[in-house]
Amino acid sequence: MDNSRSARERLIDAATRLLAEHPHAEPTTRELYEAAGVTAPTLYHHFGDKDGLIDVVLDEVFARYLVHKHAVARSGDLIADFAAGWDMHIRFGVENPVLYMVMHGTSRSRRARAAQVAEEELLRELNQLAERGLLNMAPQQAAAATLAA
Repeated sequence: MDNSRSARERLIDAATRLLAEHPHAEPTTRELYEAAGVTAPTLYHHFGDKDGLIDVVLDEVFARYLVHKHAVARSGDLIADFAAGWDMHIRFGVENPVLYMVMHGTSRSRRARAAQVAEEELLRELNQLAERGLLNMAPQQAAAATLAA
């Protein structure tokens, strides 16, 4: 274990690793603090509880995703740009299945802020398509259909 890293960083790293290693279940609080080499009170001090830690992990992973997404040059073709954004979103889900499931799943009492940001961006893009007459339904309906897919 690398003790030069802060306990907070080690907890985030452990949570990220455990979420990736166990695709069908979130790690327990004990698994998280033991994997980080800290005690339970350390986890509670930094994150409040297990959900707080997982929310931070999701937000950090998704923030990196958004930086990458926003760095992609726009073509000016709203349909092509929407399709490229969808492809990127699907690729993120395939590359990060557990994080994606936790982020968008319904098992948590509150959804990750990252999922809310993704939905806001989706709705913004769909509104642009509607404004140009390129959408045959209300943007909210299109968003619901897209998210269901």
